[in-house]
Amino acid sequence: MATPVITRSAAALEEGMLPLHPHPQRHSITQLQWVLQMAHSAEPADQQKAAMELNIMIEGTTLFPLVSFAPMAHSLCRLLPSQDQTVVHYAARAVKTLLLDDALRGQALLVGLPRVLITALHTWQEEVPCLREILGALQTLSWDKHCVKSIVAPGTGPGIGRSSISTSASTSSGCDHNEAAMKENSTNTPKLDISSTEERGIADTCTPATSITTTSCALLPVLALLQACDQEVATLALAITANLCAYSDTLLLAHQDLILAVNEALPNVLQAALSCDRLLRCYGVATLANASANPFLAGRIKELGGVEVVEKIERECLRTNTVTFGGTRVSECCQVALLRLAGSSAGIDSCSKGGKKEGRTLLGMKKFKFKFGNTPALELTLDGSKNRARIVGCLMLWVVGILLVLQPVLRPN
Repeated sequence: MATPVITRSAAALEEGMLPLHPHPQRHSITQLQWVLQMAHSAEPADQQKAAMELNIMIEGTTLFPLVSFAPMAHSLCRLLPSQDQTVVHYAARAVKTLLLDDALRGQALLVGLPRVLITALHTWQEEVPCLREILGALQTLSWDKHCVKSIVAPGTGPGIGRSSISTSASTSSGCDHNEAAMKENSTNTPKLDISSTEERGIADTCTPATSITTTSCALLPVLALLQACDQEVATLALAITANLCAYSDTLLLAHQDLILAVNEALPNVLQAALSCDRLLRCYGVATLANASANPFLAGRIKELGGVEVVEKIERECLRTNTVTFGGTRVSECCQVALLRLAGSSAGIDSCSKGGKKEGRTLLGMKKFKFKFGNTPALELTLDGSKNRARIVGCLMLWVVGILLVLQPVLRPN
């Protein structure tokens, strides 16, 4: 049996440093068992070593399927509620990497990783390094329709402190209490009139802003981070908000606490949509387009002047080259938002003429979601629908130029 590969010195571990590894390292089962034992230790130093080692192992490519997912997931559930910032930072980064695998997200739900992430979010709201990793993991969960409900459950709302999350056992023992809290929230939450827009207009189905009351929501810290000073944290929070709004008229329609919380955060979303940062603007407009599918949120957007804001952004996009962020065009988000804010789907169809009817209907049904790891800022491309002729012409000239240069070589003797 091969001996374990020693990837770092003891001095580096004691200093809390995480060395960079340009190439994935092979890990033995013996070393993994040693790391899992340290994860269940009560000593903060051992937990720090375990969190860093697990993060490096998960980032590699040779670990799965050599070991079971369950032991590592339970160890991460043990490390995330820690009171040590370093432990939470590296454990959250490991969870974020694990959740990027489509095959592992379902298993992560079974062991309760989303619940532990929400607990860590409420605990480390003021620590930017931890927030970045936790929000990255939550972005992937909010993007997946099978996992989004696991982070919206109101049983883990505000009031979760560090003293109540010392161990993972205490976290799992509070299931009955949270179920009772869910029932209590469902009875105390005011009912919203969110009937279909085919029966009544959007403006008639919306409650005035003055009558909206704030309720308990597990993701309130995410919505509060829309105004964070750290741009990366604000961007991640806005991406999560866009993903949640994509389900505001389907899976999350009955979660009235979340709808009310998003309703209160819409002014911040409009401010982000007007930002000079193109990534924030893309996520902001996508959030408005997704939220406009919910009649209650659509009425709030119209009250805040969202129609004028979206029209302004669309005019600016038409004057300049429209930018694509991870497959999402800002101009397309503006068109979807304006179609939905104009009225019901029946009204949109009646205004359509000729062959544009089907296209406008399909465009009005589109949703925009963002998975962590797509790195939209690194995928800027020109809008093909607007500059198609120019792009094709440039490609043809490039091919002709290459052929002219290679003509002496290609000419037969």
